[in-house]
This record gives sequence, C-alpha cells and structure tokens, in this order.
Amino acid sequence: MAGLFDSYDLPDLADVPEYSPGVPVGIYEVTVAHVETKEKDSGKFLVITYTVTEEDSEHRGKSHQEWKRIPDRSEAGRSEAEITRDAQYLKKTLTSLGVPPEKQGSITADDLQGIEGVLELEQQRNNPNYRQVKSFSLNHGGTVEGLPKASDEDSSNPYAGMLD
Repeated sequence: MAGLFDSYDLPDLADVPEYSPGVPVGIYEVTVAHVETKEKDSGKFLVITYTVTEEDSEHRGKSHQEWKRIPDRSEAGRSEAEITRDAQYLKKTLTSLGVPPEKQGSITADDLQGIEGVLELEQQRNNPNYRQVKSFSLNHGGTVEGLPKASDEDSSNPYAGMLD
C-alpha cells in the first residue's frame, strides 16, 4: 500500500521543530512594527503588530498582533452598548501607546509605528493556543491615574509629554 504522502516532496517530519504559534506568554521589550486597519466579515479592526526587540531573547524578531474592533456606528447590527465597549477598548490601547484622548481620533499609522515599550502577553481564556495582550507600557514609564504616559525626552513617540 502506498504512503499517504508518497506523491509529495515532503521534508523529513522527524527533523521539523515543534509548532510554536508566535510569541509565548510572558513580558517582552517590543517595538510597534506595523499598524493598519482591516475589514473582515466580522467587522472593522485596528491591527497593531508588536515585534520583540530584546537582545537576549530567543523570541527576538517574532511578532504578535493585537486586533481591536473599530467602533464604527455605520456597521450594521451593532448596538450602542457594543460600540461603546469597543470604543473603550480602543481608547485603552491607544492611551497605553501614549496617545492622549483628544488626539486619538486623528492618529495615523506612522504616528504609532516605532513606539517602544513593554508588552505583557497572557493566555486567552477560551483558546489555549492564543495569547492576548494583557498590558503595554512605554519603556520610559510613568503613570497618570494608573495609565502609562510618555516623557518629553522620548523622540520615538510623537505624543511624548502630552499626557502630563
């Protein structure tokens, strides 16, 4: 009897490393590498790609994407409560990136790309194969009512000092 994969040029699976779905649970120094909006059947999303930058990390160069639903009132079938909840999640994410609330509606991808910080990933409750962002804080720290803020000296964040 012929093998299931005999007609394919398959690598020796014994030599293939185990599947590792991205960056595991943990705390990492990262840079916001890419920011874009995407539309799917399930809605419109802001997608932030963080890349691990720690020199001594075995995960250096690996990326994690954070998807935040865009609270678009024109989206059919969304209740005001769902839109408000999505707006709150989006605001929390943008604030953690150092963008003051009054500037959040007018940011561009270029404004966010290159921001450096510390990303904490946790296991998602409903899917053990997925990690979600627990928190992001700017490398230079500081807080305003418990939220990370930028300092005036930081040149990697165009909104530096605006939360003061």
